[in-house]
Amino acid sequence: MAALATYFSILAIMISSLGLFGLATFAAEKRFKELGIRKVLGARTFQLIYILSLDFIKPVLFSIVISIPVTYIMCSRWLSSFAYRIDLQWWFFVAGAMVAIFISSATIFYQTYRAATLTPISSLKADG
Repeated sequence: MAALATYFSILAIMISSLGLFGLATFAAEKRFKELGIRKVLGARTFQLIYILSLDFIKPVLFSIVISIPVTYIMCSRWLSSFAYRIDLQWWFFVAGAMVAIFISSATIFYQTYRAATLTPISSLKADG
């Protein structure tokens, strides 16, 4: 049963990462000319990656802030029904938050890097 739950958890993470990658692709295409103009005006690649990544990290951080208290309450109630139980440690939640931030950052890094390294001329000539 634990192996099955692990496999489905990995599948859920992969599907959500694909959705986040698609959203990053859409956002980069939508802001294609803006990135070109910023690059012409002297923005570095790192600055462009930071601008694009910030749009995706904010909702992840917001969801972490909401989910930590809810998860703590639900897990405390669930664990209280067992005769032998563990105490919830703060680092459980910090580790989960770090994994979520790492997965979301790794998912969108490639697309934001690709959009930030395109030549400004090709983005300014593009239709749309």
